[in-house]
Amino acid sequence: MLPKWGHTLFTCLLLTVNPDGTLANKQRYDWLYTPDNKDDAGADGLKVDSAGRVYVATRLGIQVADQAGRVNIIFPIPNGQPANLCFGGNNFDIMYVACRDKIYRRKFKTRGVNTFEGPTKPKKPNL
Repeated sequence: MLPKWGHTLFTCLLLTVNPDGTLANKQRYDWLYTPDNKDDAGADGLKVDSAGRVYVATRLGIQVADQAGRVNIIFPIPNGQPANLCFGGNNFDIMYVACRDKIYRRKFKTRGVNTFEGPTKPKKPNL
């Protein structure tokens, strides 16, 4: 999953990475919320948890999309727009968010998925 970079950034895209490194099967995953006074969501960092939710750092805060791509919640950041985020802690259940000169953390009841681990398949969503 990649955020769509360009003049306007409202969505994240799902892409298949072929064995030769080329991309295929592009489709829109979610639609990010934007501030009323901006032309884009300002998406930056992106992480996934073990339940298949996607966390995107945006101008409005951390937007959380479910497996179907619907933004269910936006965690506002008190210090402005977050620059990046990651899961950490012993069980990778603490989210760390970088925002200007501060680092914020929040404990979750889910576990972050890490790139250094094998692929995981989340359970089927309850839609």
